[in-house]
Amino acid sequence: MNTTAQIVQIIPILFHRMRAVGDALHKKHSVTTPMRGVMQSLFDGGSQTVPQMAAARPVSRQHIQTIVDALSERGLVKALPNPNHKRSSLIDLTEEGCELFVQMREAEAVVIGQTLGDTIFSDLETTQKVLSTFAEQLQMIIQQQKESNDDE
Repeated sequence: MNTTAQIVQIIPILFHRMRAVGDALHKKHSVTTPMRGVMQSLFDGGSQTVPQMAAARPVSRQHIQTIVDALSERGLVKALPNPNHKRSSLIDLTEEGCELFVQMREAEAVVIGQTLGDTIFSDLETTQKVLSTFAEQLQMIIQQQKESNDDE
């Protein structure tokens, strides 16, 4: 098996294992991996609408809305007026949501540090750059496919 095929094979395995570890790690906070993903989007990218968050992932607006509703019920996100759109509120983390997300990232860093052990930092940096470039290129393909489907 060539290296490309090995990478394509390992990515879903890594995704599902990271999801299982994340779900277990954050169970005490009653935060699932999808909830954590929305929190990360808001923490890293600031206030966003549900459609904006859905567009950044290959999921429906309804899926993101369900997650946002669950986070809202927990007091971890809040809806803000959107000056650019009357019906689509901006969603942002509450102070409690920010504090919890920072705690979650710190707990993840401990687990990742223990797991990777003596892995050389430059190897991780290279891996991050390669995977980020790969993700960007896949996003361009997705966008091209959407545009192609819209033209039909």
